[in-house]
Amino acid sequence: MHKLNNIYLAMLNNLWDIENQLILSLPKFMERAKSETLKKAIAEHLEKTHQQKIRLEELLQHHGHSLTYERDMAFETMLKDASSDLLLIDDPDVKDAFIIASAQSIEHLEMSRYRTLIQWAKELGDTPGQDVLTQSAGEEEAMSSTLDSIAQGSIFSTGINEKASLTKNDDQ
Repeated sequence: MHKLNNIYLAMLNNLWDIENQLILSLPKFMERAKSETLKKAIAEHLEKTHQQKIRLEELLQHHGHSLTYERDMAFETMLKDASSDLLLIDDPDVKDAFIIASAQSIEHLEMSRYRTLIQWAKELGDTPGQDVLTQSAGEEEAMSSTLDSIAQGSIFSTGINEKASLTKNDDQ
């Protein structure tokens, strides 16, 4: 179990870095979004991300583990690719659809990491960690659902994906 505990703490630290990278990147995506609904959802998630980062810091302190500030390079690459690809898109509706797609990829990565850590916390008997991680996983799942709703629309509004699909394609 000692070895699993070491990996658990390292992955908590890794997840802290992911949340920290998001805090730096989400405002850039929010600036580029056209949809006010999307901007609002990103702003709300930015606030949740700040809270998640703090909870991870507190959890690491609880375990006597200090932050190592090791970069999650795969996540950094994911963010850089999304940012650079976004610059290639001119149409605002298509840009919003791409922001949602990129955000969904990010959310799913976070959800899988949180779920893994929840299971490890359970195995290690870390009930406080399990509670904190479950709360954050729920927030990530809620954001994913919100993004789905914005992309698909509702009875009262057209979804971003539908708007993007109506854009004239200059390549044809």
